[in-house]
Amino acid sequence: MTARKKREGLPRVNVTPTKRKAILIYRDQLNMSFNAIANETEEFKNTSADHKTIAYNYRRAKQDGAYTRHNKPGRPRTFTTEEMDLAVEDIDEGRATDAADLQRQRFPERPQRTLRRALCERDRRAYVRRRKVVLTERNFIERTLFAETWRDWANPAIWSQERVVFSDESKFKIGSSDGLRWCRRPRGQAQLEERNVSQQERRGLGTKSIMIWGCMTSLGAGRLHRIHGNMNRFGYMEILEQSLLPTVAEHGYSNVPWIFQQDNDKKHTARDTRAWLHDHGINVLKWPSKSPDINVIENAWSYLEHCLQRRPDQPRNEDELWEKLQEVWYSPSFSEYLKTLYASMPSRIQALLDTRGRWTKY
Repeated sequence: MTARKKREGLPRVNVTPTKRKAILIYRDQLNMSFNAIANETEEFKNTSADHKTIAYNYRRAKQDGAYTRHNKPGRPRTFTTEEMDLAVEDIDEGRATDAADLQRQRFPERPQRTLRRALCERDRRAYVRRRKVVLTERNFIERTLFAETWRDWANPAIWSQERVVFSDESKFKIGSSDGLRWCRRPRGQAQLEERNVSQQERRGLGTKSIMIWGCMTSLGAGRLHRIHGNMNRFGYMEILEQSLLPTVAEHGYSNVPWIFQQDNDKKHTARDTRAWLHDHGINVLKWPSKSPDINVIENAWSYLEHCLQRRPDQPRNEDELWEKLQEVWYSPSFSEYLKTLYASMPSRIQALLDTRGRWTKY
């Protein structure tokens, strides 16, 4: 007599009509017991199906036929298959943006929550839209021309031989960033406890911040420069004199060809600034407007703020903020991170080529 199966640890089996037909053959033609079918046949021996499962499906097959499908019990689905096909088509074609939009257009009398679940079943889950700068057709063309001009940079071997100094300005605030701050708590409880509240001054009232200029190369961090007051073209040339040129010397670029990257801010492209760059023999990279995604130093600012927020000793004033920003910026670990950012430039150029100047994932 065949021993009864121990079901623990075995995978569940979906008894399909084909398997149900096999049960009929094993039982009626080969005269096998339900226990033997569960333990000895190829279809069921390595599954959790025991003699009770086999007996139940045998009776169903004898009563209704092996290939009969029974309707599932319970109330009908709120949305039919045909309705969801049309709903998914609306989402994919851009005629509807989310569940609320879809409900207004197609299903005003049916619950939005049920519609959201139905969309999830069709693998149309909700995601926060990526924040990207506004790009016009002119921007698409400029970005495409830039990628085509520097197509060779998409090759990591070629890019590794290039010497490019990336630069940018950024603002840093004392306290939390302008973005969302998350916490974990039980639903509906302790919403206003201090640990669950992001305390921020109203914009422009009591918020303290500093502006900084920084640059980076394939060797890591360059000079970081604090900007006092409103910067004009003369202040920018002073930054280049005091921070860019020393970076070039410290990174060994003084006697070799190198390229300087800056965005198209008016201070950067002013006549006096262009003359200063020309007088110092600096080759400036022609940069496409509205292209922070291909400027690797943009990611450096985000990571710098992240590192600052994680420190237990938070700054209390602008001077302390400046000191701690420098501590992070000039740390060996941060410099290594900048090297990985620099090495990502080939992927950014390739992404720009692939999207023909449109938005990239960066």
